Amino acid sequence: LVVGDAAGFVNPLSREGSNFAMISGKLAAETILEARAAGDFSAFALSRYWQKLEESFILSDLETIRNVTPFVHQRPYLLREYPEALARAFQHYLTVDGTPKAQKYRAIVRELMRDLRPTRLLRDVLAGVFQLVR
Repeated sequence: LVVGDAAGFVNPLSREGSNFAMISGKLAAETILEARAAGDFSAFALSRYWQKLEESFILSDLETIRNVTPFVHQRPYLLREYPEALARAFQHYLTVDGTPKAQKYRAIVRELMRDLRPTRLLRDVLAGVFQLVR
């Protein structure tokens, strides 16, 4: 029985996987204990692990985000340009330089609008939402 990230139970969107690892490990252990109690380690008996996975949130969550990896591969800038633009905005916001906040906010918005191109951002958001709900 393969569990956790060895089984590919990782959410590429949030990078979470420890919850999948813990729960799949628990379900595998339950399956093994049940098989031991029954004295039956056949493929059929161990297939109960897959049933337990189907009953848990793991496979459902993975199914929900299955299109994320191709989506990001089609848009490599998502993991480069967007985080960089947001990091620059936060740095600008957190820098104490005597600039009034209202002026700073306007500058940040202008910078984000320039860097993120609103039409592409909207297109990416809508495409991402549609990928998740398909």
